[in-house]
Amino acid sequence: MTKKYLTRLPFWAASFLGSLAACQGGEPGRAVSPPWQDTGGPLAPSAEETIGWDSDAAAVRFERAGDGFRGGFQTHQVVVSQGLIELVALEPGAQGRRSPSFGLQTVAAWRGEVALDTSFVGAAQVAGNVVETARAALTERLHNTPEGVEQSWRFEQDPGGEGDLIVAIDATGLDFAGSTEGGLHFRRSAGELGFRYSHGTWVEADGDRWAVQAQYDNGRILLAVPAEIIANSAYPAVLDPTVTAEVLTDVPVLGSSGADNANGEIATDGGTGYFAVWQDRRNTRNDDIWGARVNGSGVVQDLRGIKIYENATTVESNPVVAWVGTGWVVAWESAGNIAAAFVSSAGAVTQLGTVAGTAAVEASPAIAARGTSALLTWTVAGVDISAALYSAGAFGASFAVAATAAAEKSPAVAANPAGEYLVLFQEGSVNDNIRGQRVTDAGALSGVVFDLSIESGTQSTPAVDFNGTDFVAVWTTSSGTVDLRGARISAAGVVLDASPGVMVSGAADQQTLADLSCGTGACWVSWQDRRNLATTNFDIYGATFSAAAEIGAETLVTTANRAQTNVSSAVSGGQWMTVWTDLRDGEARGMFGTRVSSAGAVMDAGAVQLGRGYDRHASPVVSRTPTIWSVMWGATRVADYDAVHVRYNANGTQLDANPLTISNATASQLPSAAVYSGTNLLAVWTDNRGGSTRDIYGARVNPSTGLPLDASGFAISTAAADQSSAKIATNGTTSLVVWQDRRTGSFDIYAALLNADGSAAVSDLLICANAGDQTRPTVAYDPTNAVYLVAWADANGGATTDIRGARVSAAGALLDAACGATISGADSSQSLPDVAFANGRFLVAWEDRRSDPNGDIYAARVSATGGLTVLDASGLLVSAVAATEQSRPAVAPYGGNFVVAWEDARNLATTKFDIYGTRIISASGVVETPFVIAASVDDERSPDISDGPTATSPAKVAYLRTRLDLDTVRVQVRRITYQTATGASCSSNAQCASGFCVDSKCCNTACGGTTLTDCQACSIARGASADGLCSVVAGPNLTICRNYAQVPVKCDAREYCDGVSAACPPDLGINEGRVCNTTTGTVCPANSAAGAPHLCP
Repeated sequence: MTKKYLTRLPFWAASFLGSLAACQGGEPGRAVSPPWQDTGGPLAPSAEETIGWDSDAAAVRFERAGDGFRGGFQTHQVVVSQGLIELVALEPGAQGRRSPSFGLQTVAAWRGEVALDTSFVGAAQVAGNVVETARAALTERLHNTPEGVEQSWRFEQDPGGEGDLIVAIDATGLDFAGSTEGGLHFRRSAGELGFRYSHGTWVEADGDRWAVQAQYDNGRILLAVPAEIIANSAYPAVLDPTVTAEVLTDVPVLGSSGADNANGEIATDGGTGYFAVWQDRRNTRNDDIWGARVNGSGVVQDLRGIKIYENATTVESNPVVAWVGTGWVVAWESAGNIAAAFVSSAGAVTQLGTVAGTAAVEASPAIAARGTSALLTWTVAGVDISAALYSAGAFGASFAVAATAAAEKSPAVAANPAGEYLVLFQEGSVNDNIRGQRVTDAGALSGVVFDLSIESGTQSTPAVDFNGTDFVAVWTTSSGTVDLRGARISAAGVVLDASPGVMVSGAADQQTLADLSCGTGACWVSWQDRRNLATTNFDIYGATFSAAAEIGAETLVTTANRAQTNVSSAVSGGQWMTVWTDLRDGEARGMFGTRVSSAGAVMDAGAVQLGRGYDRHASPVVSRTPTIWSVMWGATRVADYDAVHVRYNANGTQLDANPLTISNATASQLPSAAVYSGTNLLAVWTDNRGGSTRDIYGARVNPSTGLPLDASGFAISTAAADQSSAKIATNGTTSLVVWQDRRTGSFDIYAALLNADGSAAVSDLLICANAGDQTRPTVAYDPTNAVYLVAWADANGGATTDIRGARVSAAGALLDAACGATISGADSSQSLPDVAFANGRFLVAWEDRRSDPNGDIYAARVSATGGLTVLDASGLLVSAVAATEQSRPAVAPYGGNFVVAWEDARNLATTKFDIYGTRIISASGVVETPFVIAASVDDERSPDISDGPTATSPAKVAYLRTRLDLDTVRVQVRRITYQTATGASCSSNAQCASGFCVDSKCCNTACGGTTLTDCQACSIARGASADGLCSVVAGPNLTICRNYAQVPVKCDAREYCDGVSAACPPDLGINEGRVCNTTTGTVCPANSAAGAPHLCP
């Protein structure tokens, strides 16, 4: 190709922003979006983009460092000194992993024969995160952001000369790895961290912007602004690229992990702090074992948690923990066995392997320590109790503690530091009793089994500890009412408080699953309690238990809404810490805790969240206005999910460095849909602020600012029980919201018609209340017939579900009574529908199990003209891969047709769940060949898709990607566009069916690629015989292919294309042997190519 030039993109507002992070061979950075053309080519996804949170301004501020400035962020470091920029990429969460230094220095700028003086004059910090370097003829600015380091040059006036304006930047320290539509890529070697230097933008004083492609040539980055742009620009003007890294372009925030974590236990650290463990789903659908250290002030020390054991294929659950002098022994249930690990006081994990792994199911572990040894107990087949001693870093052989003909279960164990262990357990099959067995420190049974509680009814789930003199036990009793009782047992095994024991709590309703922790003398009993079930669900209560068996006043430990269960306590430094499983946010369980004083007073009123980590994303939603896209999701910066979003302009550039909050009300808000209602975006979500049930809320969002107009959101439905899974469609004036509603006991489908200001024109419109559940409604609008189509999955009292639909008028009247018509009633179940409208008809897509119990994707076109007519009675097979799951389809209109995206497990063994897509032709129902949208080595799930802001925009897909490097889940986005035919306009190779974008045209060959000094062109404007046909440019003496190497001209000649060869003629010089520098007396080199590049020495 000949020299690069710019294509005017009048609807783009391009500022290239990314961030520095680790290069790990992942997808390239954000790509420039091309103009969209429907020329019948295949669909192609863009490079993956990540979204994340910025930090405060202090985190990206430059500070003085010697004769320069130093700055950075979690993902990078940058030093600016004497006009030289040095960059180092950092990987979040990786200990010490960093890239080699990458140096950038502006060394030249010229236009034709006019060279601009780029010599360094001075540097100044003009804002907290901005340093300006004054050069003799221009100003260079460096802007440090969480997303990256933005470099720009300001030209106060036309630089003069003729031809293209070239800026040259020396790039040192890393090797050039290649060029993509995202920019130039640099790294030392595959797998190492590296950088991406993005393409740039020429920004005129009047705001017009032009794309500038970065080139790499023999150690230099070249940015060429075409002559025609320079000649017609309004000044001052700015050339504005950005340096970004290959991957990890989001900026995760350490906060709540957002994952489901539950069933925890806590132990002392032998001093004043604690160690809590729990089961956790942050990386897999199964549970793993995680933990965190907490100091005596109640501050979590491990903000990313400690991963104790993870296995993607098995469930790890119900961990227990004990301090053994230099660290903790952790044991847990692992796929029917008991496994264990040692965690040092510094948080290092050593696996101890399987402790109990017989053919029987081993479960319900309990552990207690004395010094550096411990006794671990568990149930065998649910009817016997076994144990094993831990000593010197390993477990010994298991032995039976209780194995009679009766069923023994629910073991609990405590240790006398100067004596024996005591194991308590529940024994019986109907009216169970509590019994005990002492065990020596050598692992031998001591004495005989004794009775602790043998009352009528059932005594269950004992807990036990040692108070320095005696063992103290508590248990649940159902002798009449469900209460808590307790008793002391001497070190010799004598029951000091005869059956039925001491009443610990006999409050109304039920007290269950108590735990016990003893200091010297006093103990703290905590339990889950149902007395406030109607208002706050299960709560955690506690009371002290003195050495004299005196029970203190009951304390309400937590007043949070929803269930708090599975309590555990430990004593350290004269105070207790109590932890529990908490459903306060309404979506995922979390581990919370509080310190409790020696008097039984709660010390952390709001509770401490233990399950920390990088914030988690959930429920991505894509919508658009005539000028922007919005990507919404739920984010756990705090203990629960907030609804947030970022905007993108029509060319795909992210407009908001920081995601903007739509709702951060109490508990969780998870976005479910959004639509442009004529003036504003109207977002709807599932909201847990109301207490123990879910509601539907919404808010208007100003597209220009991205800010909500309804700060707290407004209620759309707060009926009894749960309302969830809302969707929305609009006719541009009013909008129909649909949701699943459990107010009558089973799920039905309801709707509301909203005015543009968010007020309800029609409330609580019942769409369908068949027998059984109706779930997952979806809705789209037909402007031709002025009707909405609502579709949903309908059980209708049966064991399987079908897809049904009904029309609703623009005024909010139900047009199809009796739950409308069946869209698909094939064998087995059809579920999870989505719907869109294009070119006179709807497309409903769904997950279908007629042929594969794992699920396939089917669809059907539906007409609303004169009634509800299914145009594809048997459905259209969209994707079916035998014995693998395809699920969760999302549909959007696209260029008069439809594009569908879905979760796909066809490559589960290698790339786990991926996102696939295809196009369906509206008029014919032809389903095109599916293509990959996202297929990294980690899971990608929950796609949502939207058409673009304009008729020529690509579609945008948002989805969730598991990030094992961050131990969390993040929203990613890609754009999908047609690959264009040869000769069509383009701005990236990926856009062209041929794979070659040259001179802004899809070309039939590579045509020289990015080579600046050749004599080929692929557009008429650049001298080709036809757009898209690579041709030799005209000559001779018409087209410059190699300009002067040095100005003013002293030793070099300018080369022109000869009109015959595709190559530029040899690089020749002039004035061989003549003095070119009168100061030094040096002469010009040989005129032949051997003297190239013919510089004056």
